[in-house]
Amino acid sequence: MKKTTLFIIFIGLLLMLPACSNQAAPTPAAEELPSNVTTNANIPALHRTWQWQRRVVLDSGQEEQIDNPARYTLTFKTDGTYQFQADCNSGNGTYVADETGGIRLTAGPVTLAECGAESRYQTMLGMMQAVQDYRLEDNDAVLVMVWPAAGPEDYFVAQ
Repeated sequence: MKKTTLFIIFIGLLLMLPACSNQAAPTPAAEELPSNVTTNANIPALHRTWQWQRRVVLDSGQEEQIDNPARYTLTFKTDGTYQFQADCNSGNGTYVADETGGIRLTAGPVTLAECGAESRYQTMLGMMQAVQDYRLEDNDAVLVMVWPAAGPEDYFVAQ
């Protein structure tokens, strides 16, 4: 009797696991965007490696420089995937970007090591989850990732 009760509880817990996961809603595929919007492969200026240089907080005007930008990189590929290095962590995922400045990043596998008190890895990971828009400046040499609702702007320089 005890074995049967434990087995039923175990099965019940297994059935509840998917409901407890914190997976984000899937990012819309490129074909779900309006037909007049060009995505990923037709935005060649994005398809390179970018180094995170600074963050500007719009409401306060505060500007924060990123120490050692080479440790914080973001690479967009033509196939709709991206790779990143966030200090001692790295990962990849998929993205959808359009020529009007919309962008959505969906995380794939990510390492989550503690990089130290001075590290900005958590800030970079948060930016990649929150960002909704981008713009290119300085003849496409600067990528600005724009947070929603007057949030900060993160500046990346092409490598």
